[in-house]
Amino acid sequence: MANKGVLDLVTPQLTAAKTENDVVALAYGLENTAAATYIFALGVLGNEKAYDAVASVMPVEAQHAIVLGLVLGKTLDDKTFMPPFETADGHLDPAKYPAA
Repeated sequence: MANKGVLDLVTPQLTAAKTENDVVALAYGLENTAAATYIFALGVLGNEKAYDAVASVMPVEAQHAIVLGLVLGKTLDDKTFMPPFETADGHLDPAKYPAA
């Protein structure tokens, strides 16, 4: 089931997107947010199976962000595009966006 809080966050952004580039930029931001949220989850999970699942998905989200960044014309020397390491900065706070 979709998370209502996330839908409420994303729907206005998607509605405001007027061009293909706008949609790609939105997707790029979402993938970065997803990767940061998975990294945050790695620091708070206590269940080994959940940890394993999150650890397997996080790099895929980061790869999606890289591909979308390249589509947007970002360069590898841009530290906001290719940071020296991934962080939980920008993650979705589970208190604000609880799972249903």
